[in-house]
Amino acid sequence: MGQIVDLERYRRQARAEQGFKAWRIRFGWDFEPATRLMDIPDRILIDQASPGTASTMAFYELIMGLLGHPPQLSFEQLDSRDQSQVLDIHLFLADHFRFEVMYRIDWLERFSGRQIALLDMVLDFKKVQNFCRNDPPTLDSSHPAYDRYRRLILLDRQVMIRKLIPQALEIFQRNLE
Repeated sequence: MGQIVDLERYRRQARAEQGFKAWRIRFGWDFEPATRLMDIPDRILIDQASPGTASTMAFYELIMGLLGHPPQLSFEQLDSRDQSQVLDIHLFLADHFRFEVMYRIDWLERFSGRQIALLDMVLDFKKVQNFCRNDPPTLDSSHPAYDRYRRLILLDRQVMIRKLIPQALEIFQRNLE
């Protein structure tokens, strides 16, 4: 009798193999279909959380691979609709890499994206984005600016957290050195 193949699991595995191939080479770390932000080593996290062309190109490479675009295709060769999709996912992932940095230095109490597989963040982007939007990051009560944060409305709280990102990246980087 033939073996039953879980097609969805096979597809996810194939997408992960294609999408993470370049990152495995680039970072020398074994990304898996279930890899979450909380699993990523500090050095890779800070590389991708830091703004700049290198991290942007690496995000494009990952996203395009996970979405099934051929590896020889560049971002500029995508049609405008696909470019927009890749850009939206890139901005979402970059934010979440930065939130993970903030979480690791104990500035965030929690954020919903840290336990979601990177593969799902890309393949189920709209669903994950809505989930995360409905459960935004929260500043940890031990942060010196917590009293000011607590008095803000929800939208202003999110703005305040984003304004803290550059300082968080600097502290995280310094702790790695």
